Amino acid sequence: MSKPAAVADRAEVEPRERILEAARELFSAKGYSAVGVRELAGNAGVNIAMISYYFGSKQGVLEELINRFFDLYEAIGAEVAEQEADPERRLRTFVHRVVALFRDTPRLVRIAMTELPLDATDLAALKADRLKRFVQSFHCGLDKSAKHDPQVAAIRGPALMAMLASHFLMKPVLVEMGRVDFDDAFYAKLPEVLADLFLAGARASVDADRQGRYEDCLATAQATRK
Repeated sequence: MSKPAAVADRAEVEPRERILEAARELFSAKGYSAVGVRELAGNAGVNIAMISYYFGSKQGVLEELINRFFDLYEAIGAEVAEQEADPERRLRTFVHRVVALFRDTPRLVRIAMTELPLDATDLAALKADRLKRFVQSFHCGLDKSAKHDPQVAAIRGPALMAMLASHFLMKPVLVEMGRVDFDDAFYAKLPEVLADLFLAGARASVDADRQGRYEDCLATAQATRK
């Protein structure tokens, strides 16, 4: 007797990818710490030893998912940064592309942005390294207005990432609120609103920097600590 089509199709997927797909579903739904290796293997339809074979450990699976997220995110930034357009147009294109990516991969976004086990210091280092690389590329390719102050750029890059991810992290709650239909019209408007908010804040921060207001804040903070 032949296998059902769905079962046959799943069997043709490489075990490594089945593990990652199961991890995306389980980690995003239950949280990394609540998922055991045995449950992960069972949902992937593989022997538990396959997880060690391909990834070394459950944490290795999480690291792979985080790397895949940042690979996709950075690829968009690198491609947009090469475009012959003014900085605002590049930024708007980047936001549109990232919103489309996040809409297609909401589980991956949730995992990469929220999962950081307290005992996994090497995982924190991985995230820090990937975020640093993005901030550097963002600073050089998309946010050239902050070129005179790397500290300001280091604030803006993560701030933009947080803005882009916030809707997708909060979406289960927003759906329950029931006030908005999250349809194509909504996702056409979302990147424009986010880009407007970010650009308005970026312009304000550039003006503040030029006027020396950030240095004034630093001086005030130092005086307060004395």
